[in-house]
Amino acid sequence: MIRVHGLSDVGQVRDENQDSILIEEPGDEWMRRHRGTLVVVADGMGGLEDGKVASEIAIDALRETYFAAEGEACAALEEAVLRANSRIHRHAREFAGGQAMGSTCTALAMLEHYVCIAQVGDSRAYHYHRGQIRQVTRDHSLVRELVDRGELDPRSAQYAFHRNVLTRGLGLREDVEVDVFELSEVSDGDLFLLSSDGLHELIAEDELVAGIERFGDRLDALCDHLVELANSRGGADNISVVVALLGEFASRAASLPAHAPVAAPAAGSPAPRQRFGCLVPLAILTSFCIGVIATLVLVSFSTTVARQETFEKLQDLLRSVRRGETAATEAVRALETLVEKEGER
Repeated sequence: MIRVHGLSDVGQVRDENQDSILIEEPGDEWMRRHRGTLVVVADGMGGLEDGKVASEIAIDALRETYFAAEGEACAALEEAVLRANSRIHRHAREFAGGQAMGSTCTALAMLEHYVCIAQVGDSRAYHYHRGQIRQVTRDHSLVRELVDRGELDPRSAQYAFHRNVLTRGLGLREDVEVDVFELSEVSDGDLFLLSSDGLHELIAEDELVAGIERFGDRLDALCDHLVELANSRGGADNISVVVALLGEFASRAASLPAHAPVAAPAAGSPAPRQRFGCLVPLAILTSFCIGVIATLVLVSFSTTVARQETFEKLQDLLRSVRRGETAATEAVRALETLVEKEGER
């Protein structure tokens, strides 16, 4: 038995929800046995033309291609993601005047005791197993690659700020490399959680575990809880989550009351990562700006997309700091004006 629930929300800042989600279970018995249940999270790139359209094209392509493709489930899923990339790229060329369009995509096919995941971008897939959670996918972001090469400290302010500059996405090029993960050791009670960055940037892994333990197999309540939690922390981006549970929920805390409050983080534990800090000191803010300019000068991006997204995020940060730290208002406004002018270039 496979149960799935998903929720997508515009958040507190954006005017439009550019995330799209898909939950598809075929009615045909043979198809259910050989293709399973398909769930997808696609996050249209906000700094690009028609990010919402891009994520919707990705969803439609996954739905149409995965169930019609031949071969094993993982091969079919990879083929579907590649088809989504081609469709977005072609749409941008033919209907968007050549303007770049892009989307992330994390797709999961859940069969009986077997799961396949295909991913491009920084939307994530997590695997929960009896009280433990791990991120299965690997973010295709600039900072992730710099950290892997030992060129950036993941504890640094530059990491926190640049984490959403993507190095891979659907539709940006004619071809794309898809990461595929096969999990054959899956048991009853395992839960998979797919999320856009609007959720996992604001909610730490231990909080995901706490929410899962609290709500168990009430997947709708779990999704509501996680989206509300992200919104309570600013909701700076669109927020999407899909959870898929295999069999009956198996908890390490079976005696936990259904409505017990989520435990607060232990004393001294790091706060959940948030996209925008409260009261960022002016010196750190200035280093952010210097880091942004240095990154744009020294790093060769495949398109102007990363540059545009970086300036957009810096502008959002400047606005948030201006709201929270009166003493730095004038300096922040001056920096904001500089960034807007440079972004137009």
